[in-house]
Amino acid sequence: MDRGERVRRVLRQAEAEGLIGREKDARISGRVNRRLIERASANARITSTTDLIE
Repeated sequence: MDRGERVRRVLRQAEAEGLIGREKDARISGRVNRRLIERASANARITSTTDLIE
């Protein structure tokens, strides 16, 4: 199974369990290594950290 298929399966399961896809009613914050954000942003081609998390 390739990475894309694994991601799709995880997202389908999370949605089936009501963990995603509904309204957002909680907020979190935390500190992470700047390089982690840079790498994730580059991989996702997203510049906004809010969009990256969502």
